[in-house]
Amino acid sequence: MSKLYKNFIFDIVAAVITLALAIIMLPPIGLGLKALNILLALGLVVYMVVYLFDRLRKTKGTLFVLAAVEMTLVGIIAVCLALQQFHVFNISGICSTIGVVIWLRSVVSLVGMYLTSPNAKTKYSLPVFSIYLALLSFGMFLYARPFISDLVIAWILSVLLFMVMLVFIGLALLYAPARKK
Repeated sequence: MSKLYKNFIFDIVAAVITLALAIIMLPPIGLGLKALNILLALGLVVYMVVYLFDRLRKTKGTLFVLAAVEMTLVGIIAVCLALQQFHVFNISGICSTIGVVIWLRSVVSLVGMYLTSPNAKTKYSLPVFSIYLALLSFGMFLYARPFISDLVIAWILSVLLFMVMLVFIGLALLYAPARKK
């Protein structure tokens, strides 16, 4: 991966792509809020493939059912976010959606802790339980009272993408091939 960042062509292409995404995400352009839903849907699909699918393969019994239900619900949320562009479904907001996913993850983890703690050789500790309980509360808080609007998230993401573009331009300048005379 470090060799990839030292590649001049990769750095230029990545800078152009992040510049395009940053311009698209600008709220005055008008595509930012629609792109935000698509990006969240893609993020949820990546979360499903990378984390939940691996968790689904490693579990058995009741924990398998819990992981399958979580994966199904996150998949439904991702599909609804994608279909929101066609005005088929109406998802309330990015902050609320993230809150639902955090709440769902913490509920599944807490129920999994409850089901496996009597039979497990290593018991879950109180700090891990407290973290999941705090995530449960935080997810419900995000759903019930989102404190960041979609417009602010679009601005933040656009500014972050502009900063990433500047990093890739800096890497391209740093690893530019030497000119031959």
